[in-house]
Amino acid sequence: MCGICGMVGISEKELLQRMCNVIHHRGSDDEGKYVDNDVAIGMTRLSIIDIAGGQQPISNEDGTLWIVYNGEIYNYKEIKTLLAKKGHRFTTSSDTEMIVHAYEEYGDRCVQHFNGMFAFAIWDNKRKELFLARDRLGIKPLFYWKNKHYFLFSSEIKAILQDKRFDRKINFTALDNYLSRLSVWGEGTIFDGIYKLPPAHTLKYKNGQFTINKYWELDFSRKLHKSEEYFCNKLYELLKESVRRRLIADVPIGAFLSGGIDSTGIVGLMHALCNKSVKTFSMGFVADGTKVVNELPYAKRMAEYFDTEHYEFVMKPNDLIQDIPQMIWHFGEPFAGSLTQYSLCRLAREYVKVILCGTGGDELFGSYGRSFIASDLFNSKTLTYMRLPRPIQNCIKQLFKFPFMLTCSNSLWQRAKNIVEQASHLGELYSDTLLVNYPKLLKNELYRPWLIKNINIRDTLSNLFQRYLDKTNASEFMDKIFYLDLKTQLVDEYLHKHDILSMAWSLEMRVPFLDHELVEFVARIPSHFRSKRDNEKYLLKKTLSRLIPSEPLTRPKAGFSLPYDSWLRSELKDAVMELLSLENIKKRDYFEPHVVSRLIDEHMNREKDHTYRIWGLLMFEIWHRIYIDDHSYTKEDVFSF
Repeated sequence: MCGICGMVGISEKELLQRMCNVIHHRGSDDEGKYVDNDVAIGMTRLSIIDIAGGQQPISNEDGTLWIVYNGEIYNYKEIKTLLAKKGHRFTTSSDTEMIVHAYEEYGDRCVQHFNGMFAFAIWDNKRKELFLARDRLGIKPLFYWKNKHYFLFSSEIKAILQDKRFDRKINFTALDNYLSRLSVWGEGTIFDGIYKLPPAHTLKYKNGQFTINKYWELDFSRKLHKSEEYFCNKLYELLKESVRRRLIADVPIGAFLSGGIDSTGIVGLMHALCNKSVKTFSMGFVADGTKVVNELPYAKRMAEYFDTEHYEFVMKPNDLIQDIPQMIWHFGEPFAGSLTQYSLCRLAREYVKVILCGTGGDELFGSYGRSFIASDLFNSKTLTYMRLPRPIQNCIKQLFKFPFMLTCSNSLWQRAKNIVEQASHLGELYSDTLLVNYPKLLKNELYRPWLIKNINIRDTLSNLFQRYLDKTNASEFMDKIFYLDLKTQLVDEYLHKHDILSMAWSLEMRVPFLDHELVEFVARIPSHFRSKRDNEKYLLKKTLSRLIPSEPLTRPKAGFSLPYDSWLRSELKDAVMELLSLENIKKRDYFEPHVVSRLIDEHMNREKDHTYRIWGLLMFEIWHRIYIDDHSYTKEDVFSF
């Protein structure tokens, strides 16, 4: 696990060093660079596999290919064996060197052979070409920026910002999306011009031009017609194999344990596969002064059941207040999602270098209930139309474009047309009904007129969702929501958060539920097996019932969110009143001061709950002070904010 960065078109050692320095926390064990004419790549390494021999950058035999790499390829030994039979020679036992030779052998298609989480860059000295790749599910991040003369890339935004020539202009559409979901979704970032390489994509840069290609997509068309018992048995074996793969390391490994289904299942499988006690980590928080709430008692019971070496942490409001500037510095963007893992990762890093977590279980098996909520908003005829194969849907859409159909007043045709139109608005429905923090009407009140004019409607969340829906071959309604969750919230909120908050403490986080072979199998299961209206995550519960006790299987999902609502009225009140004062909001000129003031007053007086709206504005203000107002902020400055 590492932080990677680099440039093509220029070769500036001082810039490369600054880029490495600002992501040093991602890999505090080692640092390496490759510098040549018009290219410079670097990395900071967290040593997990082949500690002694896995230094980067690594090249092939003749030094024509050089790689910097962040992640883990879990099947690297099998691929390495095949490559050795083809004549490739290896000098280390690392997965990094295997990638170089796989690229040498298979070219761009090398990524299709990898099972793991990864973001890497390969410089081809013969072709004078840069090749970037990101894993299928987007577990590891990769950012890039290009101007007319050169190209920069990095694991984190802040490394690109080390180029003083970069003009820090805010992407106002990203700001709009942030306020909708408290994190920046989509391929853009909060900085105009800096982009994320999408999951399951590669990028080639040569002679000032780049191309981006998709190498993997989730296929919902090949549904399996098997028994429930078959699905449970197969799912159990795939999940067990996924955990086994993620136990590969030359350093201590642990797991986060909340006491819920997902994390308990992961810990149970680790217990079954390991020949020693598993280290587990849980946290709670203090609310209303002294009361400790959340899932600590449940986690402790599961830790006792599996005889783990268990550690707990209780967060207090002042812990969060003290850590907020540091966390926002690490993100590089405004982020107002759950920040609990920062302290939990700090605790875990005292004992382990690698941590397993249960992220992804909710998305795969329908815990959020969004598909049922959304489906209730459509009539049965529309849902039937949505289940038709995509080619048939497209033919029906084309029919309604004929002049006769446009003017036809027949009531039957009109009802059919309404069905087609309603089905085409799922992206907007998903955005407006299920995932919005600030609804449109409130945004129109909140935003200054100039800001509204500078938001690109094409890239707002509803259009982003619709573009994803247009790409999938999912026909079942639950599959469509499953696909949207994987492509948006999972990647741009949960996985982004996990990467930033774990790597802030040089801790590698692994996600067994997101093994792509497991995800591909789940996509082939008919959706009515996966989750039921009165029994969410039905199939996963039944699958894990052979392994874990009944309590996590029957207890309602509790979630893990801090009591921001009460903290904003108490311990965080002074910060809110100062940072979001009328004077400050007026000076920023993004939002209408009287609207912000009204939201704060209504929340403080308990007239309305504006918790996450205020929290989002507060995090944006802190980010703005660090990254826009004062470009010279360093990690040390922020840690004494």
